[in-house]
Amino acid sequence: MRMSTFILAAILASGCSLQKDENKIILDVNAVANKRPDEVEKLIGPPDSLYSLQILGNVIFCQLYKKHNIEIQYPEGLATDIIVYGPH
Repeated sequence: MRMSTFILAAILASGCSLQKDENKIILDVNAVANKRPDEVEKLIGPPDSLYSLQILGNVIFCQLYKKHNIEIQYPEGLATDIIVYGPH
């Protein structure tokens, strides 16, 4: 099981937007998953930063949404790794 599958299962889906509800972040991962970066930006807005990671020789494009503590990684060009960081 990919880590993204686990993370996607752990997030409550609600609408096509990001919402902050006290201590919870709500993201409709079904709307974001397997989309290109430009499609994700149309759904949830522009990211705070863009960067690339190199893992095992593969370059992975990433978008970071600081306000919501979410990083979206695009291995092979599609949003398949969605990481939600803790309240820290």
